[in-house]
Amino acid sequence: MKLTIIAHDIPYPPTHGGRVDMWRRIQSFLDSGVTIQICCWAYPEDKAEIKDERISDYLVIPLKRSLSFRLRKLPYLLKYPYAMAIRSINDDQFASILSRVKIFNPDAIWLDGLSGFLLADTVATRLHKPLVYRSHNIEHIYIEGLKKVATKMRGKIALRMSGYNLKKYEYAAMRKADLVYDISCDDIEYWKNN
Repeated sequence: MKLTIIAHDIPYPPTHGGRVDMWRRIQSFLDSGVTIQICCWAYPEDKAEIKDERISDYLVIPLKRSLSFRLRKLPYLLKYPYAMAIRSINDDQFASILSRVKIFNPDAIWLDGLSGFLLADTVATRLHKPLVYRSHNIEHIYIEGLKKVATKMRGKIALRMSGYNLKKYEYAAMRKADLVYDISCDDIEYWKNN
C-alpha cells in the first residue's frame, strides 16, 4: 500500500505531543510495509528533514511568521479558520505538489489533522483517490474551551480567528472523507450524536 500523508505540521523531530502522535503513526505504517510520501508545512526554524530512509518522498511547504506572509493569506482568513488559511497555497505550489503526488501514485490520501484539509481534499478529488481523515480533536469545542480561559487580548483574537468557521470545516472533512479515524472513543460518540 502507498499513502500520501498530508500533515498540518512537520512530524519530525517529534518534539511535542502532536508530532509524537504523527511520527509514531508514520513509523507504524512503515513497519507494516506501507510506502509513505509526506507533505507537510514547516517554519524555517523547524529544520525540516526526516531521518528515516524508508520515506519515499518528502515535501515541505514553508510557513513564515512575517506580516507580509500573513497579509498574503488575508483573502483566505475571511473564509477559513486561521490554521487552514495560513496553509493555503498558490497555484504554482499546488501544481508542483499535485505533480509529485501523481508520480508517487498513492492508494489513498491520509489527512493528519484538520488544518491541511483544503490541500488534501483538492489532491484527493483531482487524482480520484480516497481521502482518509485522522482527526486530532473535536476542534471547535477545544477552541471554544480555550477562548473561555484566555486572559490576554492577543490570545482572545488569535483564538477567535482559529475558531472562525471551524465547525463547518470539521463537518466538511468528515463528510468528504471516505474513512475517518478519530482520536478517541469519546470523540466518536460526540460525532455520532451531533
